[in-house]
Amino acid sequence: SYRGDAFACILPDTSAAGALALAQALESRIRALDIPHAGSDIAGVCTISLGAAASSPGAESLRDLLALAEAGLRRAQMNGRGRAAMPDEDGTGLREARAPSATTGR
Repeated sequence: SYRGDAFACILPDTSAAGALALAQALESRIRALDIPHAGSDIAGVCTISLGAAASSPGAESLRDLLALAEAGLRRAQMNGRGRAAMPDEDGTGLREARAPSATTGR
């Protein structure tokens, strides 16, 4: 399994729903490039897994926010990769989104 690089997108004035929607859109766009990846056990094409987090001003430190995003990333990877996940607003669980399959549309 290939281990790729990590990066962060800082999105001022973006809600939790907006951050998760953007993460899902990024995954969909990468998948839609249709770059062959024969060694993948997830899909026959390259995909990405994303963790997202959102904060209101002053609610969490940058370190806390990054830890939440990393927790979402780990959950996305544990649940099959090729998806986005983020903590629920109350921090007790994780919300997850998966891009529609290129073959099934669901």
